[in-house]
Amino acid sequence: MESFDRLRDLTIALADDVHAAALAQEAGEVAARVAAARRRLSEGHLTVLTCGEFKRGKSSLLNALLDEPGLLPADNFYATRLVTTIRYGETERITVALPGGEKEISRAEIAQYAAEGGDGRPAVTVAIELPSPRLAPGYLLADTPGVGGVYTEHTAVTMAFLPQADALLFVADAGQPLLDSELDFLTRAGEALRATGDPGALVAALTKIDLVPDYTELLADTKAKLARATGLPPELIPLIPVSSHAKLAYLDTGDPEALELSNFPAFEKVLWDTLRRRRGPVLLGGALRDLSSALTALSGPVLAELRYLRAGTESELTSIRAELAERRQRLVTLAGEGAAWRAELGGQLTRVAGELRRRAASELATIWQRVASRYLYEERLLANPELLVGEIVTDVATTVGVLNSLAERETARVLRDFTLTHDIALHDPRFDRLPDPPVPRPDFDGLTTISPSRLALDEVTVVAGTGATLGGGIGSGVGFAIGTLLGGAAAVPGMYIGAAVGSAIGVLISGLGAYRSAAERREGEAAEIRRRRIMEELSTLRSAQEMHVGEVLTELMEKYTQAAVHELNSRIAQDAEEAEATGLRLEGAIAATEKESAEREAVLVADAGRYAGLTARLESLTATVTDSPASSPAAAPADSPAASPAATPAGSPADGVAG
Repeated sequence: MESFDRLRDLTIALADDVHAAALAQEAGEVAARVAAARRRLSEGHLTVLTCGEFKRGKSSLLNALLDEPGLLPADNFYATRLVTTIRYGETERITVALPGGEKEISRAEIAQYAAEGGDGRPAVTVAIELPSPRLAPGYLLADTPGVGGVYTEHTAVTMAFLPQADALLFVADAGQPLLDSELDFLTRAGEALRATGDPGALVAALTKIDLVPDYTELLADTKAKLARATGLPPELIPLIPVSSHAKLAYLDTGDPEALELSNFPAFEKVLWDTLRRRRGPVLLGGALRDLSSALTALSGPVLAELRYLRAGTESELTSIRAELAERRQRLVTLAGEGAAWRAELGGQLTRVAGELRRRAASELATIWQRVASRYLYEERLLANPELLVGEIVTDVATTVGVLNSLAERETARVLRDFTLTHDIALHDPRFDRLPDPPVPRPDFDGLTTISPSRLALDEVTVVAGTGATLGGGIGSGVGFAIGTLLGGAAAVPGMYIGAAVGSAIGVLISGLGAYRSAAERREGEAAEIRRRRIMEELSTLRSAQEMHVGEVLTELMEKYTQAAVHELNSRIAQDAEEAEATGLRLEGAIAATEKESAEREAVLVADAGRYAGLTARLESLTATVTDSPASSPAAAPADSPAASPAATPAGSPADGVAG
């Protein structure tokens, strides 16, 4: 399969040509939809969420991956304490999200905000834009704080947004075996990936191999532990040994032996191929579907007029006119304010919401059953209320993330089936094999404005109780910022949904501030009595979680429903525009003289040929996106250094290695 960026460039070029054809034909709705599809594709990104324990080498790995030594703080004194996102920008720009707004900073200042050991400035995220060719295809890298570390909210936020990531890059250290906290994280990650039907998202890197004489046994042991913890088949977990230090040395000296020791060419190929294989077809497929609909709408009037001019009998002419009249009437009915389809669509999505609520209730009940039957029998959790509540909040955050991902997918499925069942949108069966695109975000403010109550500290305080204000401020701020940064702005599950889920997770995290001290050990208290007391004292936390999970599901489905209705209205308007153009062309054909008809037919044949050429380009792109065999992660030399890494010294997306 061609590289993702190459296919995206070809798709954007086709969109530009279709858009120009729509403007020439004065098809305003078609032009607007094509422009929106182009924008979604050009703004869409493929997200890598980088996770692992503190000081496993995540920041150094990303510096080496981007050929940017010193970009992220990676000194032994530092450990990342904030989520840092890195994406492409025409010029370098670094901003920090602060409680009071946004501030632009320099590279030298990143450590002051993003690293443990910095001066502790109260930032919630750091966003970096780089003119890096590695990121130009639309890749977004997120460097997360250590999972399972002292900041429980970090793990909770990471788990909430894991289902939205296109790849999870887990970083382990060749010098240390996996810790229990890492295995716990991987267990949750595996559950989340299986729940969303996305087991192929995990890529693992074993860093610092230059410090270990022989890591063969450790590599096998780590992979076995990854498989057991995640519940995923070993062949679905590429584990690549790398040396960031050697790659950075190569960048400094140009020594090919350093590059070979680093094994980065093999690592980069697996990582970029995973992104391309999993998300590329979805981003490209959504645009290709829209272009198919646009070309059908644009070519329809031309082909109808040509058919009319070539009709041999009066009955055939009558049939053409009757088909058009029937279609126009159907579209008028569909466009009417009281159209029954809106209620029917709302009913279907209400059923989806009901299923998600039932799933949420079941998942929350399972979590609290786990608390009663397992967590409270673990001495480390029974003795440490901070760890206990952190485990609960992380479990709930994982559930919210999975539910959001399922809501997005189910809405897209309902929209596809509903469209086909009711014949609402023009489509060409040749392109039905393309994957379902995300639900497009309407271009109106109602879906992109975050409810202020989601971030209000007074609401957090009322719900979580005394002591929650600080936790709510941190949690909501981090959740909101991460949702906005990782979600993007091109579709409904982007900026609005990401921020809504993020701030809801923030409210859940705020419970940490209120309940960390609720279960402090009392002198001489028996374990069974302590367990009972803890469950009683945490009952308010359970009620608050149930309420907020229900609230976010309701809000999510409301927005998805609004977006689905808006999308169908736009498709109906496009169809109506095509029918009107067809009618005008037929009226002209009826009034034309024999000489005019002959001249007109020659013009129409040329127009039809141009549309056939555009459609042929669309077919070629569709075949490439849908028919190419998916690269298997196991096919790459994932578990050993590349046989010949120096053969692809750059390993960059631009060189075709990225897929």
